[in-house]
Amino acid sequence: MKKLIYTLFFVLISVVANGQAKYVFYFIGDGMGVNQVNGTEMFQAELQNGRIGVEPLLFTQFPVATMATTFSATNSCLLYTSDAADE
Repeated sequence: MKKLIYTLFFVLISVVANGQAKYVFYFIGDGMGVNQVNGTEMFQAELQNGRIGVEPLLFTQFPVATMATTFSATNSCLLYTSDAADE
């Protein structure tokens, strides 16, 4: 929670001092499915607290998040995920 407060405070000070944001970062997590993120949060809880549980990662506490998935346009099987080499 402290990290989030410090981050928000830093952004607020930066915006007030300059009048606008100098940089905007757009995070794209490739291969970071819900299960991988949840597993990492559980691992963090074990490392930091020595207990079974969930220790939220900083980016999971951002106010906005999205998810996306891709499927092949030419293959009718919904279990098949396409990549660029398929085109």
